[in-house]
Amino acid sequence: MDWSQIIVLAVVQGLSEFLPISSSAHLILVPKIAGWPDQGLAFDVAVHVGSLIAVLIFCRRDFLLLLRGGSMLDLSSQGDRPSKTCKGRIAGLERQATAKRVEGLAPVRQGDDREPRPAWQLLILACIPVGIAGLGVEILIGDRLRDPIVIALATIGFGLLLLMAERHGRGDRDLGSIDLRMALAIGCAQTLALIPGTSRAGIVITAALFLGLGPKAAARFSLLLSVPTILMAGGHKAIEVATDPEAIPWIDIIAGAGIAGIGALICIHLFMRLLDRSGFTAFVLYRLALGGLLLWIFL
Repeated sequence: MDWSQIIVLAVVQGLSEFLPISSSAHLILVPKIAGWPDQGLAFDVAVHVGSLIAVLIFCRRDFLLLLRGGSMLDLSSQGDRPSKTCKGRIAGLERQATAKRVEGLAPVRQGDDREPRPAWQLLILACIPVGIAGLGVEILIGDRLRDPIVIALATIGFGLLLLMAERHGRGDRDLGSIDLRMALAIGCAQTLALIPGTSRAGIVITAALFLGLGPKAAARFSLLLSVPTILMAGGHKAIEVATDPEAIPWIDIIAGAGIAGIGALICIHLFMRLLDRSGFTAFVLYRLALGGLLLWIFL
């Protein structure tokens, strides 16, 4: 790989990983359009590691709280201002805790839905469907979905679905309202991201909006969910890289990881600010334009 390819692909990964526009589609299409050779699995792992570090830095307070066993209610209370639904649940839990202290009642059972579960449990649960589906797709389908026409149609179709979710599904629920069923539903929706052009961030945000979350809460949950998802997918690819007899181009992958990480961190900051102004409309328009361009080029 020459430096122009390293810089362009790392920037593309960093700018698109956490936006609802599909980073995998861009990493497939840019080399095809530019006529570049395949960047290799090691480089793909490197740029994803850079993106992972970026989201860990941006969400560092959330993950510190998560490591201490914090619930989604805790994450919501330290992030955006809690909604009325979240405030109601917090007040209810406080009343339950007071009643237990006064009356000496037994602790609420772990399976009781009133007891807020640690957020890490919900994130792991949401990752299980895509992990299972990913293995199935790799065994049964392989690279047959990495077709420009498939990417173009997925880019347009799931862009329109995001528009529908923003117009008709969005509510004011925050992270504190996410329970086991919502986490599993979002996780099942995330399996659609195995189709290049869908966008992992895009489909997670779309599902969250349809379930009544607000735009900022949907985007935050997408960021949180990206960490175990990238770790799972990156770990699988890293095993393949480790068993590959070819020499690893360390300079290329270190540079790619660094550039992708910086680009991703800047992009996340701008993305969260943009949501306050224009929502997801700009990303939908971009997807429609990109999908149309791809159909025009490859048909």
